[in-house]
Amino acid sequence: MPMKKLFFLYWSILLLLSWITFAETVSFEVIVEPDTITVGEFVDLTIKAIDDKGNVDESYVSEAIIKVDWFDVMSDDVELPSLWYYQFKAANLWVVTFSKWLTIKKAWTYEILVNDLFSDVSNITGKTTIKVNEEWSWPTMGTLDVTSPSPDSELSDEKIPVIANTTLLNHPVILYIDDLKVDERLSDQNGDVTMYISGITPWKHTLLLNAVDLGWTVVASSEVIPFTYQPIDHWALFVWLEILPSNTVVEGDKVTLKVTTADVVDSVTVKIWDWDALPTSKTGKWIFTKELLMEAEGIYSVDLWLSVNGSESIHKDADTITVSKDVKKVVTLTYEPILQQDKVWLTWTYEWRVEYFKMMYWVDKSKMNLSLTSTIPSWTVLLSDPTKTRYAQVFPVDKDGDIVGDPSPIVTINPLRDPAPVCWNKLIELWEECDDWNSRGSDGCSAQCKIETPVCWNRKIELGEECDDWNIFDGDWCSSICKIQELQAPPAAPVQECETWWIVLQTKVVWWKYYLYWAPVNNAKNYLVYRQESRPWSISQMSLIGETNDPIFEYPFDPNAAVDQFAWYAVEAVCNDNSKKQLWDFEKVKVGPEQTLLIILLSVLLLRGFRKMNA
Repeated sequence: MPMKKLFFLYWSILLLLSWITFAETVSFEVIVEPDTITVGEFVDLTIKAIDDKGNVDESYVSEAIIKVDWFDVMSDDVELPSLWYYQFKAANLWVVTFSKWLTIKKAWTYEILVNDLFSDVSNITGKTTIKVNEEWSWPTMGTLDVTSPSPDSELSDEKIPVIANTTLLNHPVILYIDDLKVDERLSDQNGDVTMYISGITPWKHTLLLNAVDLGWTVVASSEVIPFTYQPIDHWALFVWLEILPSNTVVEGDKVTLKVTTADVVDSVTVKIWDWDALPTSKTGKWIFTKELLMEAEGIYSVDLWLSVNGSESIHKDADTITVSKDVKKVVTLTYEPILQQDKVWLTWTYEWRVEYFKMMYWVDKSKMNLSLTSTIPSWTVLLSDPTKTRYAQVFPVDKDGDIVGDPSPIVTINPLRDPAPVCWNKLIELWEECDDWNSRGSDGCSAQCKIETPVCWNRKIELGEECDDWNIFDGDWCSSICKIQELQAPPAAPVQECETWWIVLQTKVVWWKYYLYWAPVNNAKNYLVYRQESRPWSISQMSLIGETNDPIFEYPFDPNAAVDQFAWYAVEAVCNDNSKKQLWDFEKVKVGPEQTLLIILLSVLLLRGFRKMNA
């Protein structure tokens, strides 16, 4: 059997056996003897697999991983038994002792960790502590200098590096911010130390480093470093994101991301969902762009990284791109008869982009063999025999005529005429001049389906008439011969201004109803109200939710919401000249909840009513 197959078989059996033990083995018991040693001294290490009753689990046959914190398994500063892993066997009764095998070459107090090989699944772990002393006395004093940050510096990074150097090699070094311990590290063999500060408040702070010995006695201190933390105003750097032509596209479409920023931004990187980070191109003083090909259906979040002097401003979920499946489908097909010309006008609707349509029709539903191709969703068909029933269907096709999607339902086109002419059936056939579906005369079409002479001034608009106002006078829009007259239009009224720049939105509550209101706009016909759940940068991003003729609008409020909720509103005035002008600015409006206020108000009203009843 090839070695690869043997290796695969070995690990498969080992994995299966490990799964069997997961239900029983709870943890490892880890023992070191002695638990306090000097640098380079070897100790005994014993490991037991323990079940949920505290007994040795004799069915455990998986492998245990042995590790000392601070060090990786390949470190020269620690020697681990059995190449850092061991498989439990029945031969040693499921308790293994590595005699005088573990040693650590740096002084400190460490945790020895033992994990199951498949710890991500089994969660079987164990640990113990060992203290390692130096064989010689550490110097009682040394030097410790902070090289970064410098005193009185102003810092803005989210993670601030603290870099120092000490004459005390491999010593614990503790970092204090404003006299509070925030981190600790060992100096390396060159005496270098690097730690990071994060999560502090903007304003003035102090920094101090102390090196300590094994008894936590301070053996070296840095000078106190004052500094100011002033983080970058991230939202001031990012102005807005446009997705062109739209953030709703179809598979295979290209979109262009246009990022507008403050002028101090050096570069912009785009992260789309789980794609690799993508750099943008600077196409203007404040403009960065990136073209993307959206190949697969889905909803993609857009994250932005703005770089300023080496620091990053991260903006998660700046927008989303929705990519729909490129479905080509003819949805509906309808027809309208053109009786006098023996024609029918067919129209259809479709989904997504269809460039070519193939319409097929014939008198036999199962053999529609006449066809035509169109690039528009309509066509007029001349029927050679208008007395027969026909069937039609439309297919989406490519430029070569091959079908590329789902066709419309088959439509039945009823006969335009009866085989033998019949008056009053609303079909104009052979010898008929008209057919108004009734046997009455004096209505433009006689009982014999002949056109009747129109009579002016009878207040009926009949064939040949454009109007009929029941009089013989001219000059009153309808002439004496029943033709529309053109009247001279009055002079146009002077255009008046419709200014909105100074008008702001306000809110008020009246009897538990919530209203937006604003000052009336001169020469405005009505107002359009827009809303968005997050802060918009342009009214074009917002959804139109209402229209009002008065400068007031009731907006929805949810008093039962679990937390405070807000929405942004904007209003456009529709001027008399049909132009649209936005009022002063967007208004952030609280839309829920206000249970406490409502309960207090309701209580006051009920108490007042109770007092009146008892008065």
